[in-house]
Amino acid sequence: MKRRLAVILMLTVLTIVGSRAAAPAAQPEKAAPEPGWDLFQLVFPGLPSDLNLTNVAGFKIGAPFCLSDNRVCGVEASFLGSGSQQVDGIQLSGICALTETTNGVQIAPVTVADRCNGVQIGVVNVAKEGAFQIGIVNYIEDSIVPWMIGINFCF
Repeated sequence: MKRRLAVILMLTVLTIVGSRAAAPAAQPEKAAPEPGWDLFQLVFPGLPSDLNLTNVAGFKIGAPFCLSDNRVCGVEASFLGSGSQQVDGIQLSGICALTETTNGVQIAPVTVADRCNGVQIGVVNVAKEGAFQIGIVNYIEDSIVPWMIGINFCF
């Protein structure tokens, strides 16, 4: 009886050890691929499906919106709303221009940026930090005087 228990215990231990040794090693997570670059991108709602996989070095035109999590180096323009993570150049829109970082010019009735290293021109301009704004209502969160009419700036 003791012998049978010892054999069963030994077989159980060997099975557990063997299954762990045979299990494949955990693969490290692959980093997300770097987005590619396009010279021209025409954006319609829902198209192209790989919009967040490519940056634009040239022209990005939205009909009616162009929204993505990538970078535009050049001109981003739309009829209703423009919004990219970073714009290095000019961002134009018929209603609203949104970005995390603008290095250049934003022109729209409503402009919004987390950081604007350049100029915002619109009726309402909003930035969290650093901007030169020309418009009726201007707001820069980290400015000494956050709300201004006409012109506001903080660098």
